[in-house]
Amino acid sequence: MNSIDKEKKSQKSKFLNNFLNALLFAPKAVANFFKKIYAWFNYNITAKMTFINAVIFTFFGVALIVIIVYISEKSVFGPHESDLKFYYNYVTNELKAGLDEDKMDSKIAEFEAADIKMVILDDNDNFLWGTLTKTNTAFDSLINTPTDKTPIVQRKNMYYSGRLSAGGQVYKIYLMRNMSSDYNLLIKLKTAVYIIIPLSLIVQLIVGILSGGVLLSPIRKITNLTRRITRENLSTTRLDEGKASGELKELIQVLNGMLDNLQESFEAQDRFVSDASHELKTPIAVLQGYSDILKRWGKEDPAVLEESVNTIFKETQHMKNLVEMLLFLARANNKTANLKIENFFLNDLLEEIIKETQHTCKNRKISIGKMMAFTVDADRELIKQLIRIIVDNAIKYTKDDGEIKVSCYRDEEHAYIVVQDDGIGISKEDLTHVFERFYRADKARSRSSGTGLGLSIAKKIADAHNAEILISSEPGQGTIVNLKMNLGGEQENI
Repeated sequence: MNSIDKEKKSQKSKFLNNFLNALLFAPKAVANFFKKIYAWFNYNITAKMTFINAVIFTFFGVALIVIIVYISEKSVFGPHESDLKFYYNYVTNELKAGLDEDKMDSKIAEFEAADIKMVILDDNDNFLWGTLTKTNTAFDSLINTPTDKTPIVQRKNMYYSGRLSAGGQVYKIYLMRNMSSDYNLLIKLKTAVYIIIPLSLIVQLIVGILSGGVLLSPIRKITNLTRRITRENLSTTRLDEGKASGELKELIQVLNGMLDNLQESFEAQDRFVSDASHELKTPIAVLQGYSDILKRWGKEDPAVLEESVNTIFKETQHMKNLVEMLLFLARANNKTANLKIENFFLNDLLEEIIKETQHTCKNRKISIGKMMAFTVDADRELIKQLIRIIVDNAIKYTKDDGEIKVSCYRDEEHAYIVVQDDGIGISKEDLTHVFERFYRADKARSRSSGTGLGLSIAKKIADAHNAEILISSEPGQGTIVNLKMNLGGEQENI
């Protein structure tokens, strides 16, 4: 084998390899193409609108074509069919008495005026009478039509044929009419329908695509602007309503409301992390300081050891309470804690709290005011926690030998729990902030007075029960806290 043959064989082998690779690649390419089309269609509203419009327009277009063509054919062919049937019945009536050629010849002028061509054969296809001769080009096509009384349209002619038995004779009657002018008009009408309707559908689709793009352009602008919103520019970026109206305006308002809520959440998160970090930093520093003291002198000095252990225990308890309250508030924000609703006597719960408080608080007078006996449907433990927070706050801000009075009563729709003290009171400025986390009305008090989360938790519990905490106070005159609960009201998760 010479070098030329080897080169030809190599080229042929290379061609075959390329061809086979192309065949193997083609299905993948087609599959990838349809995947891209599907992805574009699945995530593109304009594509979906175009497809839906195409289906609807095509359906109605085809239906319109069918209806117009059907009506046109009926309008054009109907009169010719009626005339052929009329003359067929006319001839059969004449033939019932036998074929009278002279009489039939006298009707030729009438047949020609009606543009009717006719041939009558016997049962053996022998010519008996007709307006056409056998040499006429239309003769063969006429006698070859079936004699079943069914109108047949071939090109520009309509045929109608039948059989008649009369007086022992079988007649085959063939009729034909040329309808060139009407047929040509029908062809022009069909051509116009077949061209104009599809073109109108194409124009409608193009207009639909363009109008879809125009209608969706504001949404695209909203999408592009929303993509540019980050946490850094969230506070300064909002969607402009401009001249928007209807559903688009409502969409922009909803998105702006969502951005407002998102900003509030970010701010609350930042504030929460900052406050929690600040609150935890001090007890950690105290623990670290006393740990150093224990390391240096605790083993040798019993007094230092006792003081350090007591302080460390106190700070760890404080941190434990703080973390538990933070977790409670986190669950409340996420609404993941379920209420355990039960029916109980509210006055029994208050008396239980008062009795427990009297055992632990010897230097304050805890008295019972008006106490009505009635039941409520609520989470008993959470309501107890709420009332204890209010009572503990009253104790905290009431001087020694001061009095805290607890009452409860009801009307037709609401239950009221009132905790009144004669303590230092709260200023109007502080009243607007008492439910904020880590807020303390008395800035001079040390951390040992609390975490600053109690009333925030009380507010969350009240909100979950659709209750309301009303506070009235004057500096130096004491404070009245009124918990107003709906009787038989709905509750939410916290």
